[in-house]
Amino acid sequence: MAFRMIAFCGLLGLILFISSCGCKEDEFGEQMIIELPVSTYPNKDTFQLGDTLWVECLFPKVFSVKDASGEIVLEDFQFRTSLFFSEVSDTIEQYGNEVGVLERIGTVDFLPSFTAAEYPIGIVEDSLNYSFKAGFVLLEPGLYWFGFSTPEFLYEDYEHPAMYTCGRNRRSSVNFFYQNPATSEEGYQRLISETNVEYLPELLDLEEYRGTGALTFWVVE
Repeated sequence: MAFRMIAFCGLLGLILFISSCGCKEDEFGEQMIIELPVSTYPNKDTFQLGDTLWVECLFPKVFSVKDASGEIVLEDFQFRTSLFFSEVSDTIEQYGNEVGVLERIGTVDFLPSFTAAEYPIGIVEDSLNYSFKAGFVLLEPGLYWFGFSTPEFLYEDYEHPAMYTCGRNRRSSVNFFYQNPATSEEGYQRLISETNVEYLPELLDLEEYRGTGALTFWVVE
């Protein structure tokens, strides 16, 4: 009888262990990269002072995941996306250049810091899609590297089902790959060859450039 009781307790413990720790992880893995479609226009490599660069997002709630065959549905998700305008004509990056903002869908904020500045954007959710649209009026001349950014640390404490592989097993990272049809290898090569910021070619490769949905353009008088 004692042996049976010990065996029963051992089996019960195993069942409880499997039910609490043995959930099947999803296909997206510990380090998930969501492919987020964005668009910018007009698509050109030289703007005049006072021209407007338009940024637009319109995408359904079903997203592709980089290096995975399946898709993930994101409802009530906070896209903590920012835009940056890095002026790279000189030997250091300049982020404080004046840019005018024309809000059309969603919101645009300005967040300066000691070493950089960015434009956090508010993407609007409806029953089917997420959307955003704003124009950025270019007011200072120079060579610009523009792109989308979501620092990984912004999601370290974010609570949403997408942050977990299963149960309470949290992913080690969730990042975004911004797919912009206007991003090109030619733009990357232009940035690397025409900037005077010496560390950029070592800091940034083509895949990283593509992942920010980047553009390289001149603003001239």
